[in-house]
Amino acid sequence: MGKNTSFRVIRIVSILLLIAAVVLTMALLGKKDKNSITIGTGGTKGMYYKYTQVLADIEKGNLNIRIKETEGSQANLRLIRQKYLDVAIVQNDTLYDAANGFDEYIDNSLGDERSFSAVCTLYTESVNVIVRKDSGIRNISDLKGKTVSVGKEESGVKHNAKEVLSVYGMTLEDIKPEYLSYEESSDALVAGNIDAFFCNCGNPAEVLTDLANKADVEFLSISDEDVKRLKTINPAYVNVTIPAGTYKGQDSDVKTVGIYAVLVAQNDLDEDTVYELTKDIYEKSDEINQALGTAGELKPSEQPDRMVIPFHKGAARYYRELNVSVDEDKAD
Repeated sequence: MGKNTSFRVIRIVSILLLIAAVVLTMALLGKKDKNSITIGTGGTKGMYYKYTQVLADIEKGNLNIRIKETEGSQANLRLIRQKYLDVAIVQNDTLYDAANGFDEYIDNSLGDERSFSAVCTLYTESVNVIVRKDSGIRNISDLKGKTVSVGKEESGVKHNAKEVLSVYGMTLEDIKPEYLSYEESSDALVAGNIDAFFCNCGNPAEVLTDLANKADVEFLSISDEDVKRLKTINPAYVNVTIPAGTYKGQDSDVKTVGIYAVLVAQNDLDEDTVYELTKDIYEKSDEINQALGTAGELKPSEQPDRMVIPFHKGAARYYRELNVSVDEDKAD
């Protein structure tokens, strides 16, 4: 074999080895570690973030959970559709609107296919409207012309604020809206920079407990009639009563509306991973409640009636084991 021929052979072999290395690297990068998932939450002081922190701690040794702080429900749906998230916590009403094709919740560049499915509802979060007791604001109607934080731009709370205002004949144009996180809203209320803020959370919430310890605040109630009107706008709303004494200075029950916080997963997330995640959430619900300082029991039998989209295959498998029939997502 001549010198030139040997050189060509070596060169060809080198190119083939390089191609093989590139293909192998791409395959490894493209292969998803089913024991590692990214969960989208909300702000660091919100219940979504705290719940996921507790879940990540409980899942150590089983699943590696990476927590992604986001602006909230609407952002989470966008990010999970764009495949930046594997799992996310979202409000059930936001999910309902997305499932029914409202443009505000759909990234049209991704087409019309729903790329995520349900795992379970986690807990009920109430729609809270908080003011200072010395503000003179006694009901939602009094917010007209006031400076009000309605949550981050891509949060579910902003959407709820718009709907609550609407039953009192107002839009965001009738108030002076600020788009702050819960922690920023709390600080702004204490400083007198805003008059009120909307906050969706499971109770008691750390950010509201801290606020009530710093300032004399009041939670505005929503009348029974207006609750009914809100339910006609979005059937995902449920009646919620925040018991007296939940927060410092709260001397009476507060009636409002609430929505379920829902865990959703990408359709193509590994079935076994979602099965184990679902199973652990149910079997360790007491441990989770204790860590969060909340009460309540997850009941698999209630899930079919609460959910507005089909369930992930992994979650559906767990429910079948409990003889609970759910609508299963059929996406491959």
